[in-house]
Amino acid sequence: MKKIIMSMFFLSSLIFAQYWGERTTEQSFEQSNLYFQNHYLNTFGVKYYKDIAVGMIDDPFLNIELNPALIPDIGDKEIYIYLDFRGDRTEPTIVQSYVQPLAMESYSSIYIPPIDRRWFSDTRTEPEPLVSLGIITYPLESNSKDFYLGGTYQLILKEESYYSMPYWIYNSQYYYDSFGNELASRSSYDIVTRYSGSDEMVNEGHIFSVFTGYKFSDNLNFGLALNGISHSRKGNYANQYYDTYYLYENYWNNSDYTQRKQEYDDLDINAGVIYKFTPLFTAGLKLGLLSGAADQHYETSYSYGSEYGSPEETLEWYKSYSSSST
Repeated sequence: MKKIIMSMFFLSSLIFAQYWGERTTEQSFEQSNLYFQNHYLNTFGVKYYKDIAVGMIDDPFLNIELNPALIPDIGDKEIYIYLDFRGDRTEPTIVQSYVQPLAMESYSSIYIPPIDRRWFSDTRTEPEPLVSLGIITYPLESNSKDFYLGGTYQLILKEESYYSMPYWIYNSQYYYDSFGNELASRSSYDIVTRYSGSDEMVNEGHIFSVFTGYKFSDNLNFGLALNGISHSRKGNYANQYYDTYYLYENYWNNSDYTQRKQEYDDLDINAGVIYKFTPLFTAGLKLGLLSGAADQHYETSYSYGSEYGSPEETLEWYKSYSSSST
């Protein structure tokens, strides 16, 4: 009985359900690590520190994120201002190939198993704020540190490629080499090539927060915070190629266009309370509610046309056209 239980325990890691994770959702909606998350001003937002900064580093803005009832300590100053223009901390890469093991059955055949989803890795992250601003102030008389007000604003703005690399966007041009230099010899038949394309994705986001707190007594603090984000991601990929050969009426045209747009907004309100039971024991509580909505639009179209000759010119001629859109 013990052997059966142990075998089932170890084999369970190799067994998968019919649907795993969010597979059915991911097939129709593009996920983002900006969606349905609590957003705040992270003054230590550098790699390896940003995920553990809250609660580990003593900073006024990080302490407010931990619990808005924590009255920030800004020394003798009545107003505290933070400003940075750091932009993206890292430039992420896109993994385009995945390593998978190959099991060789014999010298004459190789078995290639399907890609296991557990080997997938995605290193792309959303761009981080380009500009960050934070303000904390004590609006009451200068000798009172019992009541504070504050707010933050962060701007995300970055233009990147629609894809990690522009597939099929670079085509060879007749009579020219790869450096754009004209070749010495030309064909006896004129060839006209026209090409146009685009490959861009624009990310824009506005992150804001307001917070306040009050110290009712030496033992009781209360705080309230509201933060939100408005984010949009718009881009398109277009590839149009056109050729004409003048031996006969020879025409070729290929057009591929894809566009997607995402918009997301949310509001997150949270309240916190801190009570000091004894000089050595203090407890706190933080509750919050986040409400957001995401919309996605996707459009793609493809067309192809080809003609060669005509019945009046040659016995070998054809015409072919196709078009599709989603």
